[in-house]
Amino acid sequence: MADTFTTKLGIRKWDSLSNYDVSQMNSNSDLIDSAIGWVICTSTGRPSSPWEGLPIVETDTGNRYVYHSSNWWLISGNFTASGKPSLNIFTGAQVFETDTAHNVRWTGSGWAPCGMTRLGSAPYVNGGAGTVTSELQLASFTTACVSGRKYRGMISGVLTIVTGSSGSFIGRYASGGSVTTSSTEFMQLQFQGNGGSEDKARIVEFASPGTGTFTFGLFVRRESGSGNVTVSNNANQPDILTVDDVGI
Repeated sequence: MADTFTTKLGIRKWDSLSNYDVSQMNSNSDLIDSAIGWVICTSTGRPSSPWEGLPIVETDTGNRYVYHSSNWWLISGNFTASGKPSLNIFTGAQVFETDTAHNVRWTGSGWAPCGMTRLGSAPYVNGGAGTVTSELQLASFTTACVSGRKYRGMISGVLTIVTGSSGSFIGRYASGGSVTTSSTEFMQLQFQGNGGSEDKARIVEFASPGTGTFTFGLFVRRESGSGNVTVSNNANQPDILTVDDVGI
């Protein structure tokens, strides 16, 4: 009978009639030693004859995979928001989105944030807006969005409105680097004038506007009447719009 070899590392198994060769024994030891730990490679230089359960780390991408069912399955890695894989991913695998700086995880059917992620905030602390007879932009921020995500918007602020008039804070978004009074409105926080200052907050959930760069803006407008609508200028409690990615 002839010597045989193991399927993964090719370690020699001597036939009972074979002569023992110390150099071949040493070769077996070297094969075992070289297989311990993760295989360090590049994305274009993965092992050509992998076995089930072989783990690798790609030095050019930082991605980690395990060979399973004749494919490389992702454990963790770095991708753009639109460049993440959708096949051969272990449930719970985590990815860092290099263009959004968000950490996301694979749920088994899609990608979701690892907890709530703040997309941005637009605080206004620059003084009163005085008499507002048309809509006025207060602050804005620009961020990367991903289609299919669920977002949570919050507006918190103080308005002083004379009795008989009313006003609102408005949240709007637009594709690109700017937002205007004609951009898409996704939330509103209404105030009814009582002659004094009133502090309110509102939270809404809405679908992501799409994939790409979007700008979110905080606006104020007088809704009815003819009196002054004045915005707070308290730096310790700014009027503010925030948007979070909740990933649902």
